[in-house]
Amino acid sequence: MITHLIWSNEHRAWWRANGAGYTDSILDERLGMYTADEAASYVHPQIKTSDGRVPRDVIVPASELDSANFTLGEIRSLPGLLEQRARKVSSC
Repeated sequence: MITHLIWSNEHRAWWRANGAGYTDSILDERLGMYTADEAASYVHPQIKTSDGRVPRDVIVPASELDSANFTLGEIRSLPGLLEQRARKVSSC
């Protein structure tokens, strides 16, 4: 099973667990980690940000979070990697 995160383009933050607010850090223990089906139940790509440019929320695959072992370098690179992935998914 691959973990998925939800990025809010409107709030510029990651969804927390159970859709209960937002966090700006993937290292926050309240970060929401969802299955693909769970994430899809929350996200509706046709709903755009208030300026109409990009989807309000996007699903970001985060298989890296499924690993039980991380090096310090991997942990440090995760925020940038996932933010880059969120930007890419948002531009589709």
